[in-house]
Amino acid sequence: MAKTKTTAEYSAKDITVLEGLEPSEIAALVSTVVYEARERTPLPGTLPTPRLEAGYELLERLWRQIRRAEDAQEVQLCRELEPGFAATAHAWARGATLESVLEE
Repeated sequence: MAKTKTTAEYSAKDITVLEGLEPSEIAALVSTVVYEARERTPLPGTLPTPRLEAGYELLERLWRQIRRAEDAQEVQLCRELEPGFAATAHAWARGATLESVLEE
């Protein structure tokens, strides 16, 4: 039986998804992994920069690889990515006040 990569192995190898991004873009991209919408149907979200869009595409590819590995092992530990908070995280990390970004 072939060894399946663990999430930690992916993380160590594929951290390049963050290379070349500004700190605010990193905050926005990381938010797609940790944010969990409260809405029944999550908001689609926007990715405010082309570099962020490219990073998100790489992250989605990585997520699909992890999901296939989970399916092969009949486990599901990795939630889907949610970009619904990305623009808010990006604006806040760029210096906007929390009050102003939450009003939008």
